[in-house]
Amino acid sequence: YVGIDDSNVKVLESSFVHSDEVVVKLDKHITKGWENLKQFLVEGVVQIQTTHQVPNFRVAFDNRDSAKLTANLLAYHLSEEKGFYTVAGVLEVVVVLDEADGLWKILEFTLKEKWGRTEKDV
Repeated sequence: YVGIDDSNVKVLESSFVHSDEVVVKLDKHITKGWENLKQFLVEGVVQIQTTHQVPNFRVAFDNRDSAKLTANLLAYHLSEEKGFYTVAGVLEVVVVLDEADGLWKILEFTLKEKWGRTEKDV
């Protein structure tokens, strides 16, 4: 979440596999393919002020170049459009090792939202 919370597009782009296979599922919003994901991230996600907390993570290696991560998520957002809102849930992430640069990259990212709250709910 460093790339998102710091609005660092370069770090964010280096975190994902650049192929048609990459998929991000944020509850009911699904984005498939690197070009679609890049547009969603740059034009939408990094424009929002955020802070993410990702505790209680677990990593299970499938083999030497792929793994599955699970973690809890608590995310705070502030945008002009939606105001302040908070989301909590469980992350399920599939990562693969990129032999070219030695970085682990996200192939599948799923957020299973447990609850959310806007400032209107308070």
